[in-house]
Amino acid sequence: MGTSKQGTGPRPATPLIPDWINDQNSPNPEPDQQEAPDAPQKPEEAQPEKPENRFAEARNRFNSYVKNPSAGNTGAVRDALRSYVSKASGGSGTFSKRMRPAAARVSGFVNVMDNIRGGLENALKFLNLNDYLGKPLLDVLGALTDVIFDENSPYANIQDDSINKLAYSQTIVRIADEEGIDLDHLSNENVEVMTAIFIEETIATRVICDIGLSLFKKDKPSSEIIDIEESIYQIVSGLVRIQIMPEIIATHRGDQAALEQKIENIYRIAFDCISGTLED
Repeated sequence: MGTSKQGTGPRPATPLIPDWINDQNSPNPEPDQQEAPDAPQKPEEAQPEKPENRFAEARNRFNSYVKNPSAGNTGAVRDALRSYVSKASGGSGTFSKRMRPAAARVSGFVNVMDNIRGGLENALKFLNLNDYLGKPLLDVLGALTDVIFDENSPYANIQDDSINKLAYSQTIVRIADEEGIDLDHLSNENVEVMTAIFIEETIATRVICDIGLSLFKKDKPSSEIIDIEESIYQIVSGLVRIQIMPEIIATHRGDQAALEQKIENIYRIAFDCISGTLED
């Protein structure tokens, strides 16, 4: 997955929703709900000296898997994922808002793939990527990185977007390994499977960057890191794929207005699956 650079990960005081997330769905309060200019100021609530480490449980459970990454210990990963969504990230609704940068990039990917469905040659010509006509699938998808990760996006150059770009690099490797995907003859089904892979990779990569610090110990062989990263993706995919595919299909084949918001809702469904709160 290429995440083998150790970092500190988010801290307990890291806000659940950063200030660069613009909640466009939250209306401004009505005038009668707003505080009058001459209203007395409310006393500030005392803040705890040391915020609770909401990541501790998820990281501990993840660490137990890293120490014993056997097939029989995958329950530790599932428990870590459940705690990560429900406790460390504030639940599926809050976490899906945090994934808005990912939703924006997945939305861009869907749009590009639909343009390619209309004709690969014309799509590449429009994107000034004529030289990639006839190149292998992996090369073409790699060349689309700068298109999908548009620098004019409000999320460009933030850490979350770097994580999404990392997820995309692994996504295109997985897509290249899929059977029956030909950019000259893309089907709806192809686009929808690729979209699911991208969504799952953004989740798996986010998990590893936030709670997988122990994965990058200096004494751990890179081959073992890759195997564990692969298992994390497979567990995430196994938990969410069945539930998110109908939503991806409905979104892709229906009215694509407000596409980013609809993809954000798909993230919410995925996180409900992971946390075990999705109602049948």
